[in-house]
Amino acid sequence: MRQILTAVILVSLVAICSATSIDEEWENWKIKFGRNYESLAVEAFRRKIWEKNREMVLNHNKLADEGKVSWWMGLNDFSDKTSEELNKPCLLPRRKKQILNQLLPQH
Repeated sequence: MRQILTAVILVSLVAICSATSIDEEWENWKIKFGRNYESLAVEAFRRKIWEKNREMVLNHNKLADEGKVSWWMGLNDFSDKTSEELNKPCLLPRRKKQILNQLLPQH
């Protein structure tokens, strides 16, 4: 019985420490990339995306460490964005486009 109780306590401590480190990692990531969300709801939404992307990075890097893939991934400025957001074309407003056309060499 004592061994079971000890095991339960250890598992609980690991879970608490893991949650704390993810919280710290999230806060550090927000500072590094200057993230300030307009509401707690938006922040919760973005964090869920970030956690999903973080898990993808960790799983991929485990494969890289095992030599099963040849490159490593990392979290970056886009880690709180969905794949749909990242695949959306960036359309410039007309005025910005005109200015860019004037600056770019014509062929």
